[in-house]
Amino acid sequence: MSDFLSKVTTKSISVPESSFRVSEAPASQMGLVVDISSFEGEPERNEADSEVRMRIDLTVRAKLINSEDENDVRLDSQVLVSLVVSTEGGNDPTETKRALKRNGFWVAYSHARTYLSILAGMSPNKNLMLPDVDPDALLEALDDANPKEADDTGGRMDD
Repeated sequence: MSDFLSKVTTKSISVPESSFRVSEAPASQMGLVVDISSFEGEPERNEADSEVRMRIDLTVRAKLINSEDENDVRLDSQVLVSLVVSTEGGNDPTETKRALKRNGFWVAYSHARTYLSILAGMSPNKNLMLPDVDPDALLEALDDANPKEADDTGGRMDD
């Protein structure tokens, strides 16, 4: 019955950097701009227990912009989430790396989303909630943004 549980686990998670700047008040019409970039280390296998670990850094930047003036940024926030994910090493290193990245990106984005929502709740822009993401689409977008080294360094996604 536990087939739906991920075989990837989060070993550590932190927010080493964040910023949150808000203007005096929201505009009557605002648009949300989300930018995501990533860095992934190479998977490392621990031969003692055949566990494979990978470090992932995901930066999420969200801006609320006055729809009538794109230079009028009413909220500018950014959070860097750094984590280490692990799984049991399989026979296919490419699939193991993909599973680590997919789950790591999703955990990091979800953490950033919650983190920024909490900060927004203490500001005049109380309702900031970043949209949900599809983990497969996020993985593909980050890999596609940096096609030269998609398997090594991830990339960037602009909404």
